[in-house]
Amino acid sequence: MKRRASLGLLGLLSWLPLVGCGAAYTPSQFVGRWKSSRLSSPLVLTDKGEWEILSDEGKALQFGLWRLEGAHLVWTVRAPNGGLTHDPTPILIAEPERFAVRERDGSVTTFVRLKDPA
Repeated sequence: MKRRASLGLLGLLSWLPLVGCGAAYTPSQFVGRWKSSRLSSPLVLTDKGEWEILSDEGKALQFGLWRLEGAHLVWTVRAPNGGLTHDPTPILIAEPERFAVRERDGSVTTFVRLKDPA
């Protein structure tokens, strides 16, 4: 049992250089059309720092701003009271065709890049 625990710890430690320890992300890595593990509609992140969730007809269902702060994607939306809500989500992985963030409730949302419509 101790061997399994130590292997688990080694596995966890092997991720540390990738998560929050100086991983250099750039906004351009996140610009594009994405399929979220939480949504059926596409999410679009623009190079101007805007995001929108699109309907099948291409109309914006929800929108806001996004920015990169170190190893966090920060989502900004207008709250029902008219104020702004900023939701920083730690980036767990960022690859050319997918990225994943940790939500406030501890769950993970994964985004897979969609091909641009022809």
